[in-house]
Amino acid sequence: MSAPQTNIEKQKKRHRGPLIGMAFVVMVAVPLFLLWFAPEEEEGVDPEMVEPLPTEGTTPPTEGIAPPTEGTPAPPTEGTTPPPPAP
Repeated sequence: MSAPQTNIEKQKKRHRGPLIGMAFVVMVAVPLFLLWFAPEEEEGVDPEMVEPLPTEGTTPPTEGIAPPTEGTPAPPTEGTTPPPPAP
């Protein structure tokens, strides 16, 4: 069974706009899709700028660490259990 009226030139003219629109959408969507799933580059840390971790037996520097202020609970010591949560 064939189409009742086939006018190829009229069909070309009518389909040109939608085909151009679909091509434009694909051209925009593919780069966005690739950008979305591309692996993110990690910000590198300059090894020269990193301070080495303290080794065992040395004390860490205390510069820049503020002492606890009044009203701040002290950190728990070893061997103690935290109080039960309030009801």
